[in-house]
Amino acid sequence: MKQVSEKPNMSVQEVESIINYIVKITMPIVEKVIWLSEEISILRIIKYY
Repeated sequence: MKQVSEKPNMSVQEVESIINYIVKITMPIVEKVIWLSEEISILRIIKYY
């Protein structure tokens, strides 16, 4: 448990910034996938009617 205090080169702010960066990249992709799946489901519904 002591290794964490011995190695303070990864601060909380750095970790948060990395997480924010990842979220910034993945959110548009996730939104696009959700949007595409909604479009496909709408098209399927239209096709069946």
